[in-house]
Amino acid sequence: MGGKALFTNIALYLYCLGAIFCGGSVEWKIKTTDRFDAWFTALDDTDRASVLAGLMVLRERGPVPPRPWSDTVKGSRYSNMKELCIQSRGQPIRAFFAFDPFRNAVVLCAGHKVTFGKRFYDVMVPLADREFNDWLRKPEPQE
Repeated sequence: MGGKALFTNIALYLYCLGAIFCGGSVEWKIKTTDRFDAWFTALDDTDRASVLAGLMVLRERGPVPPRPWSDTVKGSRYSNMKELCIQSRGQPIRAFFAFDPFRNAVVLCAGHKVTFGKRFYDVMVPLADREFNDWLRKPEPQE
């Protein structure tokens, strides 16, 4: 699909997909950071659809999406930091997330693993940690 994507708002995507595939009942709220939103908006339609599929699994399964969809992140300051393991056109994409005290899945940042090669986790884990730290420092639940 060329040109501007039909949807760029993640919440709207998930609402529509939840209504279609989950009968509208979804237990886990997904919140996203501005950093993730900017990255997501810049994706092409194929990558965006692949990431949305991963977010749907997170929305349905909560803190423990099954393998191969999720894995624990090593080297994070937060023991509950995880990554969504997404494939798009045979290329790995990783989206880092953690659950906040209000039981929201907070998707912090994401990227194509090939972007940084072997340094991917060296770059992305500290970034995810900073995003989650900033999220937790906000005084109220995020809407």
